[in-house]
Amino acid sequence: MSTPLVAHLMNVAPADVPSLLADDVHFRSPFAEYEGSNMVARLFTVMPAVFDELALVRELRGDDREVAAVLCGRIGDEPVDVIVDERHAIDGRVSEAMLVTRPLAATKAAIRRMGALLETDVN
Repeated sequence: MSTPLVAHLMNVAPADVPSLLADDVHFRSPFAEYEGSNMVARLFTVMPAVFDELALVRELRGDDREVAAVLCGRIGDEPVDVIVDERHAIDGRVSEAMLVTRPLAATKAAIRRMGALLETDVN
């Protein structure tokens, strides 16, 4: 069981990302912080292509509107651990999200790949 956002990242169930996000969503990534559904949707739309493999290890649930997913995978030759922490608004849409990657080599590979994907997405 995973959230629609995590299933989207894992390429299990690609989602209509904007519909998952609150208008004023706040996203913290290993690179920077972003606000607003347009910017965050753009990031999450291309983000599944960052990971060559990604599998859910476990979910940690707080109250009805808090969930964190622990994932493992690969970016190129780099093994990666990923945590996606979500907070949901009363309507179920994501109001806050944080994505953390480790180790450092995988984080650097993710940032490089994400930059290239966003550059391609713009052109």
